[in-house]
Amino acid sequence: IVQLSGKAHPRLLFIGFSIRANHSFGMMKKRFMELGAQCEYLSYLEFENKKTVDGKFKRADIVYLGGGNTMYFMSQMKKFGLDEKIKECALQDKIIAGKSAGAIIISAFGSSDSRHYKKEDKKYTCAKGLGFIDLFLAPHFSSSERRDDMPRIMKNKKSKVAIGLDNQCALVINDENYEVVKSNQDAKAFKMFYSGIEFIIKELENFGKVDDLTIKQ
Repeated sequence: IVQLSGKAHPRLLFIGFSIRANHSFGMMKKRFMELGAQCEYLSYLEFENKKTVDGKFKRADIVYLGGGNTMYFMSQMKKFGLDEKIKECALQDKIIAGKSAGAIIISAFGSSDSRHYKKEDKKYTCAKGLGFIDLFLAPHFSSSERRDDMPRIMKNKKSKVAIGLDNQCALVINDENYEVVKSNQDAKAFKMFYSGIEFIIKELENFGKVDDLTIKQ
């Protein structure tokens, strides 16, 4: 992420949608500062302060979206106009990065556990993202529950191609190219889609063209 910015000391803006994000930012800040980044935090308590929001987005070279409740995050972004701010950053060629729910938000759709936050409903759901990439993203694909649920959750999105990412595995999109990056060499990325009534799943190549991600083959 730091290398993609093209700067030795880029400014990273971490967006926190809940009090839980404070801990995540603390861990991230330590690691990213070791890599030379300057880190700033936009707390959910500041979302209503337009001047603060505008300033932090303007200074950022990297915008990082953390994990949590995807559907709640999306509602908060639309409520306070953060979705438009992130789109502006993307158009300015700033780096947009996301983990878990944050990665789904970058995508068109994703396999989300947002309903798990309600004890009466433990099913995964199709959550809508901002659509920077026209993919259905399935994070935490190491989980057998998530993997087994993909044929069901994809039935209403048969036109889409899904990418499943194991834990400790990331998908990097840089212009027309993509790369699968791993901190654990046993982690894998998968490509999934419906061909007629058949659900196809296969391991994704580590390098390729972005257009290849959305082709059903």
